[in-house]
Amino acid sequence: MIRLSAHHQIELAPQYQELADDPPDHDHVILTLARKMANDQPLIQGDLVVAGIQTRQRYALADAYPVHFRKTYYPTCFHQHPDVEYRNHALASEILASPPPIGSTRTSFRSCFIPGRPMDRLLPLGEPPERGLMPARDADPLALVGFWKILEEVHAQVARLHARGLAHGDLVLHNVVVSMAPLGAYLVDFEQARLRDEAASAEEWTAIVDADFIHIFRQALHIQCTLGRQAGALADAALAALPRLFPDMASRFLEAIGTGARF
Repeated sequence: MIRLSAHHQIELAPQYQELADDPPDHDHVILTLARKMANDQPLIQGDLVVAGIQTRQRYALADAYPVHFRKTYYPTCFHQHPDVEYRNHALASEILASPPPIGSTRTSFRSCFIPGRPMDRLLPLGEPPERGLMPARDADPLALVGFWKILEEVHAQVARLHARGLAHGDLVLHNVVVSMAPLGAYLVDFEQARLRDEAASAEEWTAIVDADFIHIFRQALHIQCTLGRQAGALADAALAALPRLFPDMASRFLEAIGTGARF
């Protein structure tokens, strides 16, 4: 077993364990996790790597967690300096006690790898439509209850970030990883994160904060159409945002939520 962070560990195949124990000079790619292209030119690539000697010498955490995530930015990609992503990710890790970033250069960013699945791949209802109701009467109620609990955890984490003056900036459900062991939800990809002090005005900061919650609230509203009205901070905040998210359908949502739980 090899540690991925203070929270996670995995068992490596023998050939990768040998590389972790006796590293080469340069990183070795275990698996390419994501690749963004434009006009047949690479923009960004995300890899799971075994850190080489040079990487371990450069970053202390790369020695502690030699198997980690490395994001590479190519010259054709216009992006802010990865040092900014590192700063914002480090602040988020401090606030949430989540796995930290490992390091950055002008063209790369490294962080602890969280084994799990993106939240959008676990949706018990699928991706709700932008407009319209979708109460899933045939959905497994236990799956909906489990997903609701994860949504509550994510909502609480985002609220804690905002209270400390940090917004995620790109909080689609794909940027929430659900780990099974130990069970938990983790926010990832702080490339577009924003600090409250960097906002041009209080109104701009409010808009940034509101945008962080859109996908969480949409899921919360649709799940309540099936489970029925829930209690707690997430349920209250999602209902308060209903007129803004679905201005032409608020009354229909309220009716569906009030008549949910038909299992």
